[in-house]
Amino acid sequence: MAKRPTITDLARVSGVSVATVDRVLNSRLPVREETARRVYDAATEIGYHAAGLIKQRMRQELPEYRLGFLLLRGNDVF
Repeated sequence: MAKRPTITDLARVSGVSVATVDRVLNSRLPVREETARRVYDAATEIGYHAAGLIKQRMRQELPEYRLGFLLLRGNDVF
């Protein structure tokens, strides 16, 4: 039975660090689209088990929220 590819294998093939692969997989910090695409392509190439998850997260659009405040007591200085 063949050994499953690891995150280290994915980092080596995609030419980035293990930390960068972790950021792409877990959406931790902003990663350039080009880098994320390289990681995804490498994951597909080596058969990494979470390749579908990477693709899904790359296409996922995060909702945008807006928050506003309305202060009604204008005479209160505190």
